[in-house]
Amino acid sequence: MTIVPGTWFEVPLGDGRSAAGLVVAIGSTGIGYFAFFKRLVESPVKLEDCARLGPDDVLFALRTGTSEFDRGAWRALGVLSSWSPLDWVIPRFLRRPVHDGKYYAVEYSADDPGVEVSTIPVSEELATALPPDGVWTATTALTRLRRHFQSSDEVVDVSPALPMEYALIVELRASSPASSIDEVHKLQDEIESELKALGIGELDGDESGSDGIKLFFTGPDGWKILAAVDAGLTSGKGWRPYSAQVRSPRGTAIPLRYNPRTSRWERIP
Repeated sequence: MTIVPGTWFEVPLGDGRSAAGLVVAIGSTGIGYFAFFKRLVESPVKLEDCARLGPDDVLFALRTGTSEFDRGAWRALGVLSSWSPLDWVIPRFLRRPVHDGKYYAVEYSADDPGVEVSTIPVSEELATALPPDGVWTATTALTRLRRHFQSSDEVVDVSPALPMEYALIVELRASSPASSIDEVHKLQDEIESELKALGIGELDGDESGSDGIKLFFTGPDGWKILAAVDAGLTSGKGWRPYSAQVRSPRGTAIPLRYNPRTSRWERIP
């Protein structure tokens, strides 16, 4: 089935239950804006089951790719006759580049959420109301859904909030023109498994750019996460570490640059 705006889909939670998702927008870049819902639907999900869900039932929405459809993890159900794109709005997103720490509101095309159409500076006060920018992994979506549906009678609030833990951003650059995004995904899986095994943090998502890719992590100790990530990067033959930023729970940000000659991270003055 072709994935088009208005396509409803089933997201298995891995415990016999399922959640519903909706493709709000998708374009030629393969990046879509998907909504995920806070009400469980009977598994296996039927298209008519989704008719009772609307914008008020959205738990969260994010930009992500279509790989889960390609490998059959998310099952497309079809488009309801009541679908109208006018009922759904793609918001502006918050971007805070590592190099300047300023806040920007990023707008993407309503026809193709992979195409950026504007970036404007905003105040810190306005920035707190914007969802974070980035192309998030399917693992991020599934983790948030599982947290929400922890049990049939308990709902966990997963709305964005100020982090009470460290955040780590690591920027990777391609080692050669032949480096592929598939190598990054393999690297992400390896690092995520290592973080889970050590119990020190988790991968929150990624953001692709014209000259590299950023990986986002959270956990109780940003420096321990960086050490684990640094060890995992040695297996990423097609990609090399370039820069990083460790943010403390109190908002202090420490920018770092990777020195390939010494194979060490160095603080940027």
